[in-house]
Amino acid sequence: MEFQAFRREFPLLERVVWLASAGTGPMPKRALERIQQALRTGFDPTAFEEGISQKVRDLVARLLSVDPVEVALTRSTTEGLNAVAAALPWSRGDNVVITDQEYPANAIPWYHQGHLHGIEVRVVGSREGRLPLDAFAEAVAGGADAATVARRQAAGLTAIDAARTAARRPPRQPAP
Repeated sequence: MEFQAFRREFPLLERVVWLASAGTGPMPKRALERIQQALRTGFDPTAFEEGISQKVRDLVARLLSVDPVEVALTRSTTEGLNAVAAALPWSRGDNVVITDQEYPANAIPWYHQGHLHGIEVRVVGSREGRLPLDAFAEAVAGGADAATVARRQAAGLTAIDAARTAARRPPRQPAP
């Protein structure tokens, strides 16, 4: 989709520039139209296109160059982060690296795992409102078991980006 056509999908963007996206944001025309239709005709959960979740999973997998079975669809970034944090096989003394500018939904799951499993949450401090990549890289290179950054800084304005979480160990496997 061409950029201007994409922008036209969001009527609000005709009047404002939207810089915040943590939890709420402008709704695309297609979603608004479907909601209006549901309000007029009554909501029917069976009316959704069959197989849409698998189609989305396939598209995301192709975008990330991974197998579709490696893609988990969650209702929100918060839910996904909590699932990842809870699935990692933590041991006392493990650690995760975050920044001091994290949205609470990206910090709390790691502190919770620290409380449950005795992991250390290393916090990289910002400098003049920006994340010093050298300090973050140093903290990760110091033996991080996981590192996550869910913020992007630009000209003093913060926008929540997709959460990026990396772990050096696979998730817990169910006991045989």
